[in-house]
Parts: sequence; structure tokens; C-alpha cells
Amino acid sequence: MKKGTRHTAETRERMSAARKKAWADPEVRQRMSAATKKALADPAVRQRMSAAHKKAWADPEVRQRMSAARKGMKYKKHMKDKFLCDACNAGNCNACDGGSCRCVCALELDVRRRLA
Repeated sequence: MKKGTRHTAETRERMSAARKKAWADPEVRQRMSAATKKALADPAVRQRMSAAHKKAWADPEVRQRMSAARKGMKYKKHMKDKFLCDACNAGNCNACDGGSCRCVCALELDVRRRLA
């Protein structure tokens, strides 16, 4: 794909369906996961990614767009489900401040992250 190319809605839908079908295959999923882990284990790759992210976030337009996306309710719910324990999500956890999980249930969180 060329930089600056815009896909039609139909093309994006087709590409999305193809990706979902591929990722549903355990063999493809395992192969892609292994390749990603291998790439991210390389310090040079991580350094390039870090530099690219810092450059992107230095752009006020990008920063504003990303900030707006992170303020959306769908994003907040996703992050809450991903990073808080079930007790925190239910409002029944006394060990947390409502923003970060510090309770014993964090073990459950760790397991959930490793399975994801």
C-alpha cells in the first residue's frame, strides 16, 4: 500500500474479513505471535519504534487526535476491562483507588493478560 492511499469502505471491509479469518486459524495466530515476539525482543527494533512514536507524538495534530480517541467511552471501557480486576470493575475492591489495581486480584489480571 502506498503512503497516502485511501481505501474504499468495501476494500477495508474485505481486508478486515481476511485478517479476521487468518487470525482465527490457530496455526497462523501462533506463527504471527512468534514473529511479533521475536521482532520485539530485538533492541534495535524497539529503539526504532520508540523513535517513531516519539516523533509522531511530537506532532500536535497527532497528539490531539490520539488524545481525543483515548477520551472516548469505548476506549475507557476497553482499558478498564483490560487493566482492572473484576472486583474493581464491579466497584467492590477496597484495595484500589479506582484508577489502578493494587489488590490481590491483580494476579487474576496477570493471568488474563498472558492469555490475551
